[in-house]
Amino acid sequence: RSGVVIGPSALNSASTVWCPVSLATRVSTLKAKRVRISHAAGTSTKAHGTPITIQSTIRIASLASSENIVLASGELRVDGAASLGAGTFIWNGGDLQTGGGLTVGPDATLLIDSDGNQGLETVIVNDGEIDQRVPVDVKFASLSVTNRAGGTWTVSQDLMTSNRGFTFTNEGRFQKITGADSTFGTSVRFDHRDGSVVEVMAGRLAFGDSGSSVESATGAHFIVAEGATVDLVSSDAYLSGIYTGEGEGRIEMSRGNLHVGSGEGATFNFAPGLFHWTGGRILGTSETGGAFINQGHWTLSGPQMRQYIGRNLVNTGTIEHIDEGELQITQGGAGALLVNAPSGRIIH
Repeated sequence: RSGVVIGPSALNSASTVWCPVSLATRVSTLKAKRVRISHAAGTSTKAHGTPITIQSTIRIASLASSENIVLASGELRVDGAASLGAGTFIWNGGDLQTGGGLTVGPDATLLIDSDGNQGLETVIVNDGEIDQRVPVDVKFASLSVTNRAGGTWTVSQDLMTSNRGFTFTNEGRFQKITGADSTFGTSVRFDHRDGSVVEVMAGRLAFGDSGSSVESATGAHFIVAEGATVDLVSSDAYLSGIYTGEGEGRIEMSRGNLHVGSGEGATFNFAPGLFHWTGGRILGTSETGGAFINQGHWTLSGPQMRQYIGRNLVNTGTIEHIDEGELQITQGGAGALLVNAPSGRIIH
């Protein structure tokens, strides 16, 4: 069986070839500058082994695919919604655009590889596997990406090459697997939601913003391997809920502002040696707001000054100050600044 290969030919650029067949049909080669394919009724629920290769500009009304597809060059433009129910979509060139978003189903895989110049113009919802080996060029601002519970999103490098802002919401597993640094930048908001797992197997993963003053991030579990680092915030992070962590690596608060959610507050419960506060500011709540609770282990390391501004800092675990960098705790008005519970230890 040969796949379906769509690529450029000597046809006029205004020509359109209409192929009223299923994407899974057994044909040889379709060649045109512009090809439109209508998806026939009755879609297979099992992915075929031979991929459909796109090497030109393709425009279709909608896409519901269980096929193996390769977007090698050109552009795949879907006017409505696109969904991958099964199979592997390999995106190693060209642009991907949808009007109604792209959904990756639980049995599907999206592999993003090759030169990293691919242009993205679609909302993505992932319930399956996304393996992103190169950054993409986000073509418009206010893009949203959701990695839902049950979904896994793997990165090897940066998430994007452009500086257009978008929001990445993680409810599932987000993992970094290589030693190259991965940086979100201040234009990308990474929102942790209940059930979020962030695993860094190698290198540094640097977050930009997280949450907002309107809606805080709500919790995450971090797994950081030996030699790996998570840079928790570059600009502003608004955190509520419970944040836990394990591993022999480091989670660093080195710069920026960490804002504690004013409702329920926030709780850190990290394994010994994992969380290092080396710089930046933590902005706590007022005397009527939620507490910022340390239930695990904090290490205050490095020469920089760090600040806690606000109230209701509660320590039930261990805060260990090991270097010369100062810690300033300050806020005017009434109410306790720091409460060291009977189980708490502060080591200086």
